[in-house]
Amino acid sequence: MHSDELAVSVPTVRGLVEQQFPHWAGLDAQRVGGEGTVNALFRIGDQLVARLPLRPGDVAAVRQGLAADARAARALAGRTRFATPEPVAIGEPGAGYPLPWAVQTWIPGTTASRADPPASVRSGPAAGPSPEPAGAATSAPMTSGCRPA
Repeated sequence: MHSDELAVSVPTVRGLVEQQFPHWAGLDAQRVGGEGTVNALFRIGDQLVARLPLRPGDVAAVRQGLAADARAARALAGRTRFATPEPVAIGEPGAGYPLPWAVQTWIPGTTASRADPPASVRSGPAAGPSPEPAGAATSAPMTSGCRPA
């Protein structure tokens, strides 16, 4: 936890989704538990996850960071034996939440944890070759705003 951490609740996420992505408004939203302190994760239905930054920041800088994350995910996709979440959309501040936020595909599985590392998929050097540099892949444009990509 950070002293300046933003509070993000299920009602806030529902409000963001209803305002900006009304075609997903009927999907259930639930917080995903975990040890992360950078983003709050919320499942949206069975196929999507919303990722909301927890630290205050400049709106433009956060939006650029989310777009860079989306480009990196697209560059990584298919280059390792691990599934990579696909960027779907970038949402804007609203519903009491002050920053841009991201929606990506949900990948089911076991979350890596310190408490139970054997249950986590091995991801070190023995896991396979490193991906090509991010610039080696082409990526589709990420839609920003209230439209899915």
